[in-house]
Amino acid sequence: MESQKCLPFFHPTTVLYVDDDRHLLSILPLRVGVSPYRCFHDPHDVLDCLERGDVLTSLDLECWNRYTGEIGDPDCEGVLGLDKWTLYMRLFEPRRFDLASVVVVDYAMPEMSGLTLCRRLAAWPCKRLLLTGRADLGLAVQAFNDGLIDMFLSKEEPDLPAQVARAVRRLQYRYFLDTSRMMREFLARDDCALWADEVFSHLFARHCTDRGIVEYYAINDPVGFLLIDAEGSGYLWLLFNDAQLESQCLSARQLGAPPGVLARLEGRTAALFVGDPEGLTVLPPDQWHNACLPISGIPGRPGQYYGITTRPDPIRLSPRAVVSFARYLENADWLTER
Repeated sequence: MESQKCLPFFHPTTVLYVDDDRHLLSILPLRVGVSPYRCFHDPHDVLDCLERGDVLTSLDLECWNRYTGEIGDPDCEGVLGLDKWTLYMRLFEPRRFDLASVVVVDYAMPEMSGLTLCRRLAAWPCKRLLLTGRADLGLAVQAFNDGLIDMFLSKEEPDLPAQVARAVRRLQYRYFLDTSRMMREFLARDDCALWADEVFSHLFARHCTDRGIVEYYAINDPVGFLLIDAEGSGYLWLLFNDAQLESQCLSARQLGAPPGVLARLEGRTAALFVGDPEGLTVLPPDQWHNACLPISGIPGRPGQYYGITTRPDPIRLSPRAVVSFARYLENADWLTER
């Protein structure tokens, strides 16, 4: 995952490889790694595949497109809402990984040139990476300047698989960046979201890497992210600010929290999180400490904190019931060359 900016959501997507060189098709995607992939020897076949809907070409944004409040309420018009249960249902939909975000196209093919194919693909939102020979670089530069392709690489590069892997990662990030533009503009109004903060983005990306996170989704109740690893286990990355924590201190004092809990809240080493969307309730004495979520300050952002928890279960269901990325990869049908 790239970390220039935080995205409202990210999950693995499919890369389409189109090349008449069967030998290259048999080795390049495996050496590139990065993503699920499908290979096409004939460029007409990839167009047929897209037309039939064998791979998804547009992102389902239903989770984030719903309005909140009454229809016609001026306070709610234009407000981006998140339907959390619709979001949860995405985790049972394996086709989310079928989304074709990048097409890697060879320039020189007998049935159809790579540039002709890219023109045919212009109506699709996927990013286009053109592989060229040395003699074709001038045409590739012109195609890039014309917006026909998003990147190009010479097939004669000695480290081509590594270069393609880096390019694919960049293009997948740009695909989600472009798709989520409206959501980011809405979410950026909440300072706690920190969408454009590079330090926070690096911190977030590092935690995702350390925990093997392959997909994540912004949530707004509580504010933060739902993180999912390759096996389908869920985490909540929660965001807090000084005002929220001060309010928690006041409520905890009024509700009779133990002195040790109050000390952690006042010292900003813990936040109270019980998974209750209605807020804090009166807790039995032995449960106050269990409700304390360890938090850390966000570097360079005074008064901003984060904590990570698996309690209560963010998905509220067994990971075995979720169609995880690992389970998706067990089905190798998508590896078949077309």
